[in-house]
Amino acid sequence: MRSKGETKTMPSQTNSIQPMLYSVTQVAKLIGFSRTKAYDLVQRGRIPSIVVEGKLRVPRSALLAWIAQHAQATEAARAGKSHEQRQAKGR
Repeated sequence: MRSKGETKTMPSQTNSIQPMLYSVTQVAKLIGFSRTKAYDLVQRGRIPSIVVEGKLRVPRSALLAWIAQHAQATEAARAGKSHEQRQAKGR
């Protein structure tokens, strides 16, 4: 029996099953882009996709790799910019 004010704990999110494939609409929501922009990225091959039973899908692993690639590129650009700023100050 719970005491007054005690709340029931929710099951852990880590125990839930993650989808292996996402629709482009789901991808748009996950990455915070418009549906149109997500379709554009998929159609141009920027975000890898597959067709399953006539439906366009983005594998979860491909989406995670795409995000990681962009995170690395952003960090590299920031590091390069910092290096250029330090060099400019030293002149």
